[in-house]
Amino acid sequence: MDRVNFLKEALEVNSVQATVINKMIQDVPDDKLLDFIVFRTNYIEPMQSKELITKNALFDFRKKQHMENIRIGRMKLKSMEELKNFCQTYFKNKQLCYGASSFYDYVIISIDRDGNLFNNYSLKRLDSVDENKVYKWLFENQNRIGVIKQVEYYETQMKLESKKFDDEIKNDEIKQLMSKTKRL
Repeated sequence: MDRVNFLKEALEVNSVQATVINKMIQDVPDDKLLDFIVFRTNYIEPMQSKELITKNALFDFRKKQHMENIRIGRMKLKSMEELKNFCQTYFKNKQLCYGASSFYDYVIISIDRDGNLFNNYSLKRLDSVDENKVYKWLFENQNRIGVIKQVEYYETQMKLESKKFDDEIKNDEIKQLMSKTKRL
């Protein structure tokens, strides 16, 4: 059975609709077609055309495929511009990452409706300097795009206090060793 007939049967559409949908999803390989049809069932809403349902599902299906390929290392965004476009396309009005760049782990960064990065902890848009830092960090840590981990503020503070305490102990040990070596 060819793709158009398969789509016609699977989606219960006429030949013209099946041809249009086939054109819309031409980048979905044959071996992923059934996966897409199953994925698409999550987007079925009353009073929506099958083409609109397919369009909405296809957008998220492509995002899901790209994210899987990035996470397993099969795909890498090649430039900062490509990364920024990817993020603004697939994460507009959504959470993008947590703990990026110099931000603590409890800080979640989103992209607002205008395409600007937004700090969900301080509830403020990032300035251009911080935005560039976050995009640079995401470029170097592409596997963290779209990964959101809810970290409590006190957990981060406890880790910082523990690290500070460990650093103080190490500094004391170094001072003691230095004073011993001076005596020798």
